[in-house]
Amino acid sequence: GEALNTAFVPGRFPLPSVSLKKRGAGMHGGGGVNPAEVGTLSLEFHSLARATKRPEFDAGPDDVRRRMAATVTLLNSSLVPLSLKSSGGAHPTGRVSLGAMGDSYYEYLAKSAILDPRLRPTAGAMFKAALLEIEQQLLVPREHGRTFLAEASMNGRRGRPAGGASAGGGP
Repeated sequence: GEALNTAFVPGRFPLPSVSLKKRGAGMHGGGGVNPAEVGTLSLEFHSLARATKRPEFDAGPDDVRRRMAATVTLLNSSLVPLSLKSSGGAHPTGRVSLGAMGDSYYEYLAKSAILDPRLRPTAGAMFKAALLEIEQQLLVPREHGRTFLAEASMNGRRGRPAGGASAGGGP
């Protein structure tokens, strides 16, 4: 846990690449971080802190949770884009999707609220708010009782159905 804990840099979202040999973290690709990666790493380190009784493993995830809540407030939306700036801001025109890499962030909010009583108030409220926005902004009713799951952008424009998949109704 100590080597992986280097991914948590104060004032930033966790960095996505960790060198176990050098015990340091860094960026890869386009310089953004994925909210699903942020969620899973935070959840795992909260669990590690409880399992090892080492509260220092909670410090990074606690900072991340505050940063994510501030980002959601700044965006004025409980839906987050697929890419976040590592410095903590979001790409304002970023794509919002529940497809690959998008849905896991919301899953980790729910898991955090269930697994850690200390996180229940904030993670639970963030999850409930996101569910409401998903219903209002991403579920698109169509003819014949079908509902499609759409993608959207942070500027509020709804895009095409995500992968063309039906979210309910229809065969």
